[in-house]
Amino acid sequence: MRDFYFLSVSFQIIGEWEDGEYERLEGRLRGDEMSELYSVSYDGENLYSYKMTAQEKLIVEAFRQELMDICNELDIPSGRCVDGTPYRERLKDNDDFLIKYKEDVGYFVLYGERGIFSMGSGFPTRNKEEAKFILLEGEFENGGFQYELQLRDKLQTEWTKRYSVEYDSRKAAFEYSLKMLNNVFKCFPEKIETQYTNYMNRWFEAKHWYFDKSKMSFEEL
Repeated sequence: MRDFYFLSVSFQIIGEWEDGEYERLEGRLRGDEMSELYSVSYDGENLYSYKMTAQEKLIVEAFRQELMDICNELDIPSGRCVDGTPYRERLKDNDDFLIKYKEDVGYFVLYGERGIFSMGSGFPTRNKEEAKFILLEGEFENGGFQYELQLRDKLQTEWTKRYSVEYDSRKAAFEYSLKMLNNVFKCFPEKIETQYTNYMNRWFEAKHWYFDKSKMSFEEL
């Protein structure tokens, strides 16, 4: 058993270590790789540590509120994170999901935990509508799974009358997400439809599902 200390917390390591493994871990905790913590580099600048101006903060607050208003108006169901926090709280001021704005960069999202952060997919962008779409897509997809969970018994009963394969909870969730995107933006990128369709067909040897835009639902071929 070996002890080491990091940030005033004692960890006990139990078991055998391969040659050099313990030393590498000790080196990381001493700070040899601390440059990776709380750092997201973009064009040579650490955007994690960037301090927004008063005007940029106002822009972000208005943007966050717009996202919340859309979700509330559509009554999008919101699940909870592992710690019990409502999932949608991440749209507010959140230590693990940072929504920021920088005049010469645009909107950007940084997410992570324990000091390791990454740039959100699709960011940064100077296009507000694009930023809104990316964030709402995530909210609507999560809301879709909550919607399915709330109505699962009813959906399963209807499923047995309509479809020839086993129940797939993703169908209702994906349809919900696409409907909400279409409701807000009057369209959705083909790549999202393709992505969801591929997910639906993943466990079939031959393509089984297609998305019917006229019905806004996945149908069997």
